[in-house]
Amino acid sequence: RGLLDVGDRVVIGHRVEIVSHLIRPARGNLVLLVRRVQIGAGSFIGAGSVLLPGCTVAPDSAVPMQTTLRPG
Repeated sequence: RGLLDVGDRVVIGHRVEIVSHLIRPARGNLVLLVRRVQIGAGSFIGAGSVLLPGCTVAPDSAVPMQTTLRPG
């Protein structure tokens, strides 16, 4: 059980950031957010894109270059 699930035949462009955890402020404290990132089979992730914790790319999808994907 890892934090990154990549399907078959996925193409990932250069300088793509895949982030499965980050630290964010909440009510005067810092909270560690850890979520799985899933990339479906046959997908293309464009150059310079950022995939944040908890996001899912559907199978056979194309993410345009320099896109930031958030969960939901």
